[in-house]
Amino acid sequence: AAMPEYIKAETNYIYSHFRRIKYMEDERVHEGIVRSESSHWTMKAGVRGFDHGRNRYTNILPFDYNRVKLDVAEGHCDYINASHVHLDFGGIRDEYIATQGPTVLTTPHFWHMVVEQTEHPDVVIVMVTPIQEGAVKKCVKYWLDGVGESLDIKPGLDGFKYDLQLKCLEHEDRFDPAGIHYTKLQLDAVDSISGDVLHKRTVHHIYFDQWTDAMRPDAWEPILELSQLARSLNGKGNPMFVHCSAGVGRTGTFITMDYLLSHAHLIWDNESVDMIYAVVSKLREQRISMVQSVDQYKFCY
Repeated sequence: AAMPEYIKAETNYIYSHFRRIKYMEDERVHEGIVRSESSHWTMKAGVRGFDHGRNRYTNILPFDYNRVKLDVAEGHCDYINASHVHLDFGGIRDEYIATQGPTVLTTPHFWHMVVEQTEHPDVVIVMVTPIQEGAVKKCVKYWLDGVGESLDIKPGLDGFKYDLQLKCLEHEDRFDPAGIHYTKLQLDAVDSISGDVLHKRTVHHIYFDQWTDAMRPDAWEPILELSQLARSLNGKGNPMFVHCSAGVGRTGTFITMDYLLSHAHLIWDNESVDMIYAVVSKLREQRISMVQSVDQYKFCY
């Protein structure tokens, strides 16, 4: 099949479509604030999350309707800045959890979410931000990469129902393409009184450090490599966890690319529909600012 026309689109076409995506989002966010009782687009839990110090950025919050809820005891805060995201075109449904990069405070919440939101023991986390850019910290190093290192994560006063133990099993830096680091971890949920292991997860942590904030990556090959590696390791039925710093720009761009690179026939079989516009529009209905900059949007083409 010939390449669909929209893939070769002029910059004007891309810019005008991106403006339309932004305009529709502004309308949703406005409605969520103005009609806060009845709107589908409210973000009340995220606003309350500030009281608990759980948001990395003031302007990026999840919608209430699809936010990930932590499984905590009655009376405790179940908030984490993370959204359930799915894409479903042509009968092909993929599930993701898009989340902000963990902070010191939210690292235990992040690991609890990983256990709670998965059934299959093999879990994939795709991290598409460097830990630091210049002097600015973008994400804490919430995992271990020294083989044999281990960490006990106690729930403290957050109301979680078990303790966690994290252990590094393997680590490798892939130099082709550069910047991909793979770490295999063991994550066990442990009864805090008896010490019994309640849940076991093997976490495949894939860290790409060559993509700076709000920018497009330098090349698409590493994104394809990340996507293929992540899909080959993720357990059946588990969502793929994806985060950058805010969990929207690079996260949304990676999810768009992952979905369309893995199901390229959706592009070829459907030449009249701009699948990139369709996917990004769908993502924006599930988390604000997904594919944040016009550069990132253009990169998808």
